[in-house]
Amino acid sequence: MRDMGQFSIPNRVLRLLAPALIALCTWQSPAQATTDISFWRSTVNSQLNEVEVFEIVQDGSGAIWFGTQEGLTRYIGWRVDTFNAANRSSGGLQPGGIRAMTVSPSGDLWIATQALQKFNTDTREFEIVPLNEEVGEIFAMNFDARGRLWLGLANQVGIFNPKTKTTQLLELTNRRFSPKSPSSDQADAFLETDLPIEWIEPLSDSLVLAIDALAVYEISVTPSGQLDFGVFKSLREEDRSKVSSVARVDDELWIGTLSSGLLILNLNDLTDRRIRSDSGEYSLPSDSIGSLLVDEDGIWVGTPNGLVFTPDKGLSFNHFSAFDN
Repeated sequence: MRDMGQFSIPNRVLRLLAPALIALCTWQSPAQATTDISFWRSTVNSQLNEVEVFEIVQDGSGAIWFGTQEGLTRYIGWRVDTFNAANRSSGGLQPGGIRAMTVSPSGDLWIATQALQKFNTDTREFEIVPLNEEVGEIFAMNFDARGRLWLGLANQVGIFNPKTKTTQLLELTNRRFSPKSPSSDQADAFLETDLPIEWIEPLSDSLVLAIDALAVYEISVTPSGQLDFGVFKSLREEDRSKVSSVARVDDELWIGTLSSGLLILNLNDLTDRRIRSDSGEYSLPSDSIGSLLVDEDGIWVGTPNGLVFTPDKGLSFNHFSAFDN
């Protein structure tokens, strides 16, 4: 199931997948959700090519891909395949670890390592996609409904057209501020930055949201095809941490960070709320958010201290932590 470019694993798949990443048991939080959740253990757990998983996506065939520093693991329910850079000269992965993954509208897997690559399901090879020399390291990427690939780069946003093999770049160095933006006395914080765009998602053919450690940006495509941008919402000082995961939940943007917990931004009125480890009965087990995932029943939050599941956008929680079975 795909929604606005955000990939969502169905709940039945997630319940099978979660024990592959961490063995879990249930403990009651003060604000305990009533959702009945059970976990199965998957054989993929012992066959990942590295313990730490950076990215997980599901392609159009239903295969689940795990991206690590050492390469890729593909899980298709009854078989696990691993891919690394050892055979890069004959259609293998390029070196550099998995930096970003996404799935095209046609269901194909695209990967960013030191190069941009596409997995060919017929030949089981990774094809290199040539980019302009000006395109540097890719930190995030996502397709829009027209099949264009949006790229989050260091202080840049790019848009790659697979049909024409061309890339358009937008520099974010000379930042402008829209009426929604910070006042001019706050602008200096944005002028000397060289931060990576760590999340990018097309909302329509002409509007894209992108996030770095300082702000949420609006990237627009003009009628003439030019790219323009403004600051949609600046992040407060206490929220400025490396962005680890972002999920679109109806009219909210859930932003997970590595040290500041969850920031939840309402896209309509720009109000925000925070959920952290010290938020009372609504606390997280850690302020370090590793991953976010939306399924048909609610939202999953992965932390170093276990999983949190909320069926009602943070009003109640189920907590899951490690155990021996």
